[in-house]
Amino acid sequence: MRNELYPARLAVYEPRYTGPKPPQRLRNTELQGSSAEIAVQRRREMQKKVPKIDFANVHAQLSGITTIKFMRKVLAEHDPAAGTEATGDDNPQQQQQAIYGSVTKSDIAIVLRDQHSLPVDKEWVQLDAKIKRLGEYECMVTLPDLEPVQLKIEVVAY
Repeated sequence: MRNELYPARLAVYEPRYTGPKPPQRLRNTELQGSSAEIAVQRRREMQKKVPKIDFANVHAQLSGITTIKFMRKVLAEHDPAAGTEATGDDNPQQQQQAIYGSVTKSDIAIVLRDQHSLPVDKEWVQLDAKIKRLGEYECMVTLPDLEPVQLKIEVVAY
């Protein structure tokens, strides 16, 4: 139909919308003075809402923490799904001490934030590698412009 009516000029294309066009958006370079001032005021308000951290106080509270305890489930000795099959070279005691998951810098920061109410970022926690076995470990928490605080991490089975 279409191929016959339009060439014979028996039908006319009708545009979908014939009303006024919507206004064009202003680019960032074309912002009016009042809009730019409002944006600056919003940024300043957001900066006021962010509390300032007293790092000396946080450092003192961190120094008072002796041990952070994590409870993890222990892997079975011969669990092929977990990749912990015992071989002749492996120490059976070490196989028994492997845990599900691991303890990471994020876990340590979350415990310090939730249980001790300290605003510690995970980037401030220094850990050699993820902790994947039961035992006692040490980590350092380095706050900006202050000396590092050494924390003892204890991973126990439940």
